[in-house]
Formats: sequence, C-alpha cells, structure tokens
Amino acid sequence: MVPYPEKRPEPRLLDHEINLKINVRSLLRGLLLVFVFLGVFMLGRWSVSPPDLSLDISGVTGMIVAAEDPAAEEPAPATKENKTATAPVADSPVAETPAVTPTANTSANTTVNTTVAEEGPVVTSYSKVAVSLNRAIVKWFDTWGKVTQLDYTIKNNEAGIIKPSYLLLSVEGYNDELAKRKISLPLSSQSIQPGASVSKVVNVPPQGYAYSDSSTGDLHNVMLTVGLYDSKDTLMGEFHKEFDLSVPQ
Repeated sequence: MVPYPEKRPEPRLLDHEINLKINVRSLLRGLLLVFVFLGVFMLGRWSVSPPDLSLDISGVTGMIVAAEDPAAEEPAPATKENKTATAPVADSPVAETPAVTPTANTSANTTVNTTVAEEGPVVTSYSKVAVSLNRAIVKWFDTWGKVTQLDYTIKNNEAGIIKPSYLLLSVEGYNDELAKRKISLPLSSQSIQPGASVSKVVNVPPQGYAYSDSSTGDLHNVMLTVGLYDSKDTLMGEFHKEFDLSVPQ
C-alpha cells in the first residue's frame, strides 16, 4: 500500500508568528512630531488660561509655625500667660523716673554754675601785690649773653582776687622803651586768690633778651627790672634786683 502523507493540523490564528521591523530614524521622527504637537497644544492652553504656579507662603509659614509651637494647640493657657505678662507692664512706674532725673541734674548744674560765678570779688586797684625774680637764666656766647628764662613769684596780699596778665622786663643799659620785653604769663598765674602765691618759670620771647658788657657795664652786677601788669595795662607791682649775667645759670 502506498502510504499517504499525514496531514498536519493547521496552526491556529493566535499561534502565528509575526516579525516586526523597526526603523529607528522613522521612530524618532514620529516621536518628535508627537512632542511638537503636544507642545503646541499646551502652549495654546497656557495662552488662554495660564496656570497659577505661585505658592501661598503665608499658609506654608503658618503651618510650619503651628507644627513647631506646641503651645499653639492650647489656646486657653497661652491667653492666661499673655495676660499675666502684660499686667506688670501696665502698672510699671518706669514712665515716672525720667521726670525726676532731669530735676536732680538741673539742680546739680545750677549749684556748680553758682559756685563758679561766686568765686569772689576781683580787685582792679593794687597796693599789696608783690612780684619778685628768683633767678635769671642766661646763656653766654664768648662776648655777649642772652637772658632766656625768668623764675618769678607773685604774692597776692589784696582782699580780693587779682588777675595778672604779663611781665615787662628791662635790662640795665637798655633804656629805650622798645628794648623792654613783654612776657605773657601762663594761665595758672592769671587768677590768684587772696593770700595765695604763684611761682613759675617762663621763657623770654622771642628767643631771649640779648645783652653785652658794652651796654650793661660790669656783667657781675646788672640791674633787671620787671613790672607786673593786668590785661588793661595797669601796673600791679614792680621789682628791681642786680644779677650776675657773666656766667650761664
């Protein structure tokens, strides 16, 4: 017998194999077109009604504060604490303090000013003021010398305050008025209380008083004269004494 070929069963529809081929370039091109269409669509919607991207900062802050502050969950105790804290502020007498302080300061200032103003009467007529020279400080330059400083003392024997201003120095042999030298007193000597005395050393301006034996004669005995004057050029006292101007002192 001739064998007949066996009939194989036909595969079912779902059992068919399908082979797909994908072109990457075509796929990317299609995806690009899709994204372009989606972008155009979204831009159209945003142009009509733009989305609200803002955040409610106050709401977020309130939530954070509420989460961090446990006392916020208990409103009743917080109210009591606030009332207790504010009560002393209302009754505090601090506001009355500034009104008292300026009064004390004003009184103190008034007392100081009165004390300064009532320092005593100032004498302008002089008969008991004594001025003297303790030393005449000199420099010697071979054939001539220079009085550079004067050491003086002023004694106030008047009943009130005296206010001397300057000394007027003259040297024996130099009798011209222009040869006299005006020497301003320091501030510490310009107000002297009754019964007080002041001693100072002052420079002779501008750079000393130059002299030589051709004018003064014997340099071992040279008469120096100083007059004490107030600011109104009134003579308060005068002093004369011979000094040895032959050697530096």
